[in-house]
Amino acid sequence: MKLGVVSGPAIKDFLADNLSEFNANQIDGVVLGCTHYPFVRNSIQEFFPNANFYDGFLGGNQDAQAQTQRRQP
Repeated sequence: MKLGVVSGPAIKDFLADNLSEFNANQIDGVVLGCTHYPFVRNSIQEFFPNANFYDGFLGGNQDAQAQTQRRQP
């Protein structure tokens, strides 16, 4: 992801190396807690097709908007 790669064989190989130990049938929720995880959400969903996904980026984005609005004159 640091090089702008968000899909393809390199991402799938990386995810397989790190997620294959989990039983997809036992995972019902995945939290995308880092700001860059939403960019690979579709690839992660391939490993956990039945899980609900929760995007931590949305909360951070909403907080940033609220902070910005409070600071405007």
